[in-house]
Amino acid sequence: MKKVLYFGTPDIAVKPFLELFNMDSIEVIGVVTPPEKFLGRKKILTPSPVQVAADKLGIPVYHAQKKREVIKITQTLNPDLNIVIAFGVIFPEEALNYPIHGTVNVHFSLLPKYRGASPVQSAILAGDTNSGIAIQRMVYDLDAGDLIHTEPMDIKNMTTATAWEAMSQRTAEILPGIINRYIRGEITLISQDHEAATKCGKFVKSDGLLDPREMTAEQIYRMYLAFTPWPTVRLNTLKGEMKLLKLSLTRVDNGVMIHCKNNTKLWIIIAQIPGKKPQNILDILRGNAEILDIL
Repeated sequence: MKKVLYFGTPDIAVKPFLELFNMDSIEVIGVVTPPEKFLGRKKILTPSPVQVAADKLGIPVYHAQKKREVIKITQTLNPDLNIVIAFGVIFPEEALNYPIHGTVNVHFSLLPKYRGASPVQSAILAGDTNSGIAIQRMVYDLDAGDLIHTEPMDIKNMTTATAWEAMSQRTAEILPGIINRYIRGEITLISQDHEAATKCGKFVKSDGLLDPREMTAEQIYRMYLAFTPWPTVRLNTLKGEMKLLKLSLTRVDNGVMIHCKNNTKLWIIIAQIPGKKPQNILDILRGNAEILDIL
């Protein structure tokens, strides 16, 4: 039985982790995840979703947020294989090849396209209707490792949240079989076409602030899909930044139309003003008519 050390953090890394835990051919000897963080207005110390899942299964959890911590944990536990999914910490070279089978990473794009921190958001923002999952043998270069497996997926009309969920589910379904074949040496790795590589960086909250006068309805709608659940798209109003939580490119009875660049049109359905819960835009306007001035 091969010993596996699992590196992961958010919800999208939980389902694949649970499927690996249920495999008969490997033993997950530990989970590595960043330390608990103070979250929310009440600043409650909160573990990562992967840590919560590991704690329920009784698997040892190790915290790491620096390279030297990753190296120490890997060398101390001496796994046969590292598996990394949305870890969120830069993986040091000394830990990559320490296990006999190296380090396998799951990346949510069809590499070499969208190497970097925001592959799903970037694909949706660009208007791509197809993306997928790339499983690679990790190297000390940004998402440049040889490919173990690629899995195309349709992301048309998906938000980042729904695409993440679909990709996480599909990864959980295919990863155990791929890991078994990889460990047995039954997979021929394929080098990436590095000349075809594209890169994507992290988005920040201000990226979601939009100006309909400078953007077409299609551009705003892509932003809405790409930036759900974060950083969301927002309009400046007299009430502060209003989040646009549900939009449509076609007329809807329960929405309000806004004029965008090149005489294109977009309908707001659900929005949220500071300090309030999400509401239908018509209900918001009944008590905040001045918002109409910017629509």
